[in-house]
Amino acid sequence: MQMNDSELLQKASAAMEATRVRLAVTAALLAAVVPLLVSLVRFQGVVTVAIGVCTVVLVGLCVWRGRGLSAGALNGLKAGLVPLVFALAANAWGHVCIPGRGCSSLCVPACTLGGICAGLAIEWFARKASDPMRMRAAGAALALLTGSLGCACVGYGGIAGLVAGYAGSALAGVAVRLVRRA
Repeated sequence: MQMNDSELLQKASAAMEATRVRLAVTAALLAAVVPLLVSLVRFQGVVTVAIGVCTVVLVGLCVWRGRGLSAGALNGLKAGLVPLVFALAANAWGHVCIPGRGCSSLCVPACTLGGICAGLAIEWFARKASDPMRMRAAGAALALLTGSLGCACVGYGGIAGLVAGYAGSALAGVAVRLVRRA
């Protein structure tokens, strides 16, 4: 029994969709490792769970959707590890005390520096991407979510530092692109 072209196309389309779903589930499960590890190091209750669930779901959706979103999700997850590690390290280090000046936490500066590094990494990944705008969008969302897992340790100030650092480096990337076009 031979299949006609329409049946072959349907069968191929179903097989392709099943593969996309398997890849998305695999990527989401791998992404779940990050919030689970963060929970072991520094569990913050509802905040860690909420950010972790958002991260896992967004990775799965982006990989399932494919194209620039898939690359952006995976690169954003990698870039977000920088502010995450910086924040966890600063939190473990504690405070820096300078005689005559007092003590200060390193968490917000670490989150800001991590945001700058994540933004630069996403811009670097995007310049090689086939769909740079989607890559930047997914990359930014996932870098900020992943970084927020660590930067939430100091509350909104840490997340604000992360976002400010990321925005500054992303805007610098836009400026460089505009100058190159001119």
